[in-house]
Amino acid sequence: MEISVSKIPINQEIKFKKSDLKALKKPHSYLSSFFYCVCNISNVKYFISIYPNLFPGQILIHLYVISGNAIWIETELEYSITSANFSKNIKWNCKKFEKSDSWIRVNRDSFDTKKNIFNKNDEIVVKINGFFKIGLQNKKSAHPISIQMKIKEKDLKEAKMKNAFLKSKKFKLSSDSDIKYFLEIDPDFNGGKTWLFFYLTPKIEAKLNLNFSIKSQNCSNFSNYDEYCSTYICTIEDLFNPNKGYFIDGEMILKITGNVLIENASIETSNEKNVISTKK
Repeated sequence: MEISVSKIPINQEIKFKKSDLKALKKPHSYLSSFFYCVCNISNVKYFISIYPNLFPGQILIHLYVISGNAIWIETELEYSITSANFSKNIKWNCKKFEKSDSWIRVNRDSFDTKKNIFNKNDEIVVKINGFFKIGLQNKKSAHPISIQMKIKEKDLKEAKMKNAFLKSKKFKLSSDSDIKYFLEIDPDFNGGKTWLFFYLTPKIEAKLNLNFSIKSQNCSNFSNYDEYCSTYICTIEDLFNPNKGYFIDGEMILKITGNVLIENASIETSNEKNVISTKK
């Protein structure tokens, strides 16, 4: 059985209000945080639970992990509560789970209620910083792509003036995948030639079968490389020549169709918008 390994960084603050904890009266009552997803592909999650009344004079704080469909999990986390002057490192691993979505208590700490562990806002803020390493059984999946984008002529001209390229925001391959893709178009790449690049993020092994078209122009296949695929569009002189018809009402209309065959890969998040990036 082939296994792929993903290393996913996390940096999370989880807050609990003093008033909510005081409202709990029964010994086994507790507050739980949201379930925080480490990686959509693995469905591994973690959360915090606080028991203010389980033992007299103590507040118990538990860290749980839900295994999802992971084969094994390792963690290396810094776990802290600044208001309690508390910090510890948590190194934990589990090489085998009894079933999918197993709930495992990874850590348990006890705090004396005679000492104030709340901050000035009457909150307990648990900070978790570090990474999860997750092992998954390799599964190949095909993701169809059909996207149409409009690129403004003025943006490409600005990119050319700045010796830069135009970069799109990142798009998810599918709703249940952490893999994303984005485009770069360089109007003046490698000596006055305009090229279009298609990237997957994070960098993974993939088979890409893609075609692109520009409205009023002929289709052209992408060239497939290890980390990206690319295609030559035209010379920069032809690009901005109105007689060539690359722009309609000041916009180039790009369409990309095909499919991407991928295996399990790690998460990467981004909130990028279309930007002009200077070449390095």
